[in-house]
Amino acid sequence: MATPFKVSDESLNSYGFWVVTEGIDLSGFTGVMLYDHERYSKLPIGTWENTRKENGALLTDANFDQDDEFAKSIEKKVEKGIIKGASIGLNIIEQSSDPKLMKPGQRRPTVTKCSLEEISVTAFPSNKNALRLMVNGKALNLSENNSEIENILPLINNEKQMKQVALKLGLPDTASEQEVVDAVTALEAKAAGLQTSLNAAFMKLGEVTGVINDSNRERMTKLAKTDFELALSFMEGKAQSKDGKAQSENKEEKADKNENTLRLSDLIKELKGVGKNEPEKDYDWYQKNEPVTLSEMRTKEPDKFKQLFEKFYGTTKTE
Repeated sequence: MATPFKVSDESLNSYGFWVVTEGIDLSGFTGVMLYDHERYSKLPIGTWENTRKENGALLTDANFDQDDEFAKSIEKKVEKGIIKGASIGLNIIEQSSDPKLMKPGQRRPTVTKCSLEEISVTAFPSNKNALRLMVNGKALNLSENNSEIENILPLINNEKQMKQVALKLGLPDTASEQEVVDAVTALEAKAAGLQTSLNAAFMKLGEVTGVINDSNRERMTKLAKTDFELALSFMEGKAQSKDGKAQSENKEEKADKNENTLRLSDLIKELKGVGKNEPEKDYDWYQKNEPVTLSEMRTKEPDKFKQLFEKFYGTTKTE
């Protein structure tokens, strides 16, 4: 009777990396079962059948050689639960230090592509997802004190990555890990507050335009949380219609109103621009990106030009 084994999964192993299950190539795997990765001093003790990938794990079924006394003794210890481990031998093809593939506590690059060379029953796996790594057919000694693994799977420079994150957050590169975490937490809180304000403004705008009513309020609220721009698009047409109607019916009254009063469609445009982190258009920005506009501003909008100039140079003298 075949004994099922989980021989690999996508959790972090004791060497500080993990293996992408979908990246394991099974095409060259012969199905031969070894004991403790001994391919030269010991004969195979059976075969692996129905090797497959399921839910991010590599599974296989063990068939022990019934004509081999040593193999039968191993099978009995497996059945009794004395031996529980199985270890895969992988030949690394590709690895990656992409942050998207990093798990908490990871110290080495993720193995994204590899070929399955062999599977062994073992009494001493390094952990529940034990493995034996190979490069060009040569098995590596995965001792923490051995330099072979350093050549193939070097330690990731987490300190350098932390400095880069700190700089992107506007912190000095000497910032501690806790300071970086605190800055990220503050950004998350700010983003959550902004989203809450946007959703509240959206609901009020929807009620004014008539797009949101008691029958669809819950659905529109969910839509605003998942795709804010799409939700706004539903009321743009109605807002423009209401604006046009208001203009035609109240031309005289409108003439007396403040020119800066926003129409509904203008409000929608403003809401769409909220939170997009546009760069501050200071004097330096205009110099680098729109010098012609800056030159025209000096004569057409002298007050604005003076304000930008004074803020950037600390003086009102423009000559």
